[in-house]
Amino acid sequence: MVISVTVSGFEKTGKATLETLLRLVVALGLTKELESLFLQKPTSIKELEEASRPLRQRVPRKKMS
Repeated sequence: MVISVTVSGFEKTGKATLETLLRLVVALGLTKELESLFLQKPTSIKELEEASRPLRQRVPRKKMS
């Protein structure tokens, strides 16, 4: 149950606690729309380590004239 004062406050300010936001989503029947926010691709430790490493850049060769 979501109190109408809470809903009107959210509509005016756009601010709400996470709990209030989730209650509104459930009350409006919009839970399916949020599913994509919580899906995670399975990753391995190795993939996470590789993603955090900076890419190595080669120094350009000096041109011989």
